[in-house]
Amino acid sequence: MTDRQYSISITYGLDNWELIFKILFEEYFSGIELPAYYLNSIKLPELINNSYLKITNIIDLVQNSISRGVIDQNDKVKSDIFEYINSTINKNYEFEFNCFTLDLGFSPDSPGKDTSKHKVNFLKRFMNTLYSKNMTMLLPVRIPDTPPINIQGVFIQEILHDVMFNKYKVCLNLYPHEVKRRYNPKSVLQWYDFDLKAVRIIYEPEIGNSLTEKLLKYWLEPLDNIRFKGDIIFCPKTTSFSLLESEIRKLTGFIDKI
Repeated sequence: MTDRQYSISITYGLDNWELIFKILFEEYFSGIELPAYYLNSIKLPELINNSYLKITNIIDLVQNSISRGVIDQNDKVKSDIFEYINSTINKNYEFEFNCFTLDLGFSPDSPGKDTSKHKVNFLKRFMNTLYSKNMTMLLPVRIPDTPPINIQGVFIQEILHDVMFNKYKVCLNLYPHEVKRRYNPKSVLQWYDFDLKAVRIIYEPEIGNSLTEKLLKYWLEPLDNIRFKGDIIFCPKTTSFSLLESEIRKLTGFIDKI
């Protein structure tokens, strides 16, 4: 095994979700990614504090359909959405987390520069909180996506340059069964490099999509070449605990080999 940092993401609605803390072994996994819904669970503080696991990332603070359309709303709705997200990450919890994802739908295909400018301005409203809480906001980039890799890469670099604050980082949402071998991992990673904080590997075992050792090596070994020190988050989309448990067993076997 390498010294990569692996986490598991759990899906909202997972049955017996608290049992996940009993089956993630320390020698394989260092963290867990949670939907924001679980932040208010009365079970979570004890589960986290009695575990070696850290909370790697918080997702789904608001529905993506809401966050992606925030700039189309009037000022009051924008403020309400900001206040809701801001108060959630500012709340004093009985456990720690320092990273969350917010999907504003940044894309070079968006109509006009004003759209991106307004989204950047919305991002900047979180600066004080990110600074005071030592928090990182992840901006997701879908792989594959409609824009060519180089156009998408240049566009995201422009966004990061515009916000000019190192608490905004990139998260690659990798869909390996859609990508297959259409992309060379090096051609993707070269655009993000030091701005890359997490790689989320998203797949649906419920419809027969499974990871393989060969597929993981294809994407993970290039991360070593750029000395990636962030989080690799496996995201099997299932609400079945027994299926998730089976996937975790498979992943530990792969991790042993890669």
